[in-house]
Amino acid sequence: RKRFCQIFAVKPEQKSFVYEIFENKQKHKFSLEKYADMLEGLTRNSESLKDVSMENLFKIASAKEVISETEMRILKKIAKIIGLEDREFARLKKQFKPNPLSKNL
Repeated sequence: RKRFCQIFAVKPEQKSFVYEIFENKQKHKFSLEKYADMLEGLTRNSESLKDVSMENLFKIASAKEVISETEMRILKKIAKIIGLEDREFARLKKQFKPNPLSKNL
């Protein structure tokens, strides 16, 4: 949570809201597909919103400074579900290059 707040420069007065989101995720334990379906509904009519959403997911995945191959597969699956174009995913993947030594982090 703290790293998330640092990456996205969350204002002190917004931190409790961010923490609440994290706590709700722990309580509800939706599947990856459920979250991706919700994201698809939110981004359906906007390619730029899809791109920004995936960029933010890449930022979250890289919070520990490494994106594992497992995390990259998850990001690719989400990108497919929300309909992000392959070239946009490739651009993001290049920008947030996974560490080849982190196969199963």
